[in-house]
Amino acid sequence: MKTLKIGKNKGLARIWLERKILSENGWRKGQRFAVHVLNDEILLTVDSLHNVPSDPPSRHRVSGSDERPVIDLNGQWLQDFFDRHKTPTHYTVDATQVDGMIIIRPVLKTADDQPFLPVTKRRPQSMRRFDDVFEEVRHG
Repeated sequence: MKTLKIGKNKGLARIWLERKILSENGWRKGQRFAVHVLNDEILLTVDSLHNVPSDPPSRHRVSGSDERPVIDLNGQWLQDFFDRHKTPTHYTVDATQVDGMIIIRPVLKTADDQPFLPVTKRRPQSMRRFDDVFEEVRHG
């Protein structure tokens, strides 16, 4: 899991993913992917791995170069997602090579309105879920 700062593009929220996050998890330049906005997360799925219908094809593609793949998400829909969660500063990214998925979650805020940044320790052989880290820290 990686924690990143929300960027801005024309005053709206922007998610910018590049290089290691993508290339180490099998995402390549030109690959089509779908964006699914759920209640508490944004899910990016590779079309070919998840039987996403190709008609109409997903309008999202990994851009950049072979050495530096890039996913750039921005717009009012993304701003609305972060506004709904009252988290204007950071988000976490979980990427898995096996599933061909990227999960983006807003970072919760503490009572004093500071971003709650997750612990960076990982369980061996698995990705930690943000909810697990939150419960660990909350309950000591």
